[in-house]
Amino acid sequence: MLILTGLLSSCALLTPKPREIEIKTVEIERAPLSIKTDYPLELDQIEWVIVTEENSKMVFEDLERKNYDPAIFGLTDKGYESLTVNNAKILALVEQYKAIISAYQKYYETPEVVSPPPE
Repeated sequence: MLILTGLLSSCALLTPKPREIEIKTVEIERAPLSIKTDYPLELDQIEWVIVTEENSKMVFEDLERKNYDPAIFGLTDKGYESLTVNNAKILALVEQYKAIISAYQKYYETPEVVSPPPE
């Protein structure tokens, strides 16, 4: 029993002490965002033609004279209203994304205020 106790106590003496670890923090500046926010939007001109029962023959003759394919893509008044509402929704979403990008830019480009640690 004495030998076993001696062996166990000598093992405790041989184990190395844990090393102390020093932790250093280094402040790193935020890199400024380089986000281009001015994207010019150049849209193609769209020619709207209103086709009614009274002018349908004239419209098709005009298309043939201009050498266009005689095809009409039409909307009902309800369909045109839906198209307008959808465009408004797209514009609102673009405005939201612009606000998000602006918030990120403000966050990354504004110097961070560091408060002292609590005592």
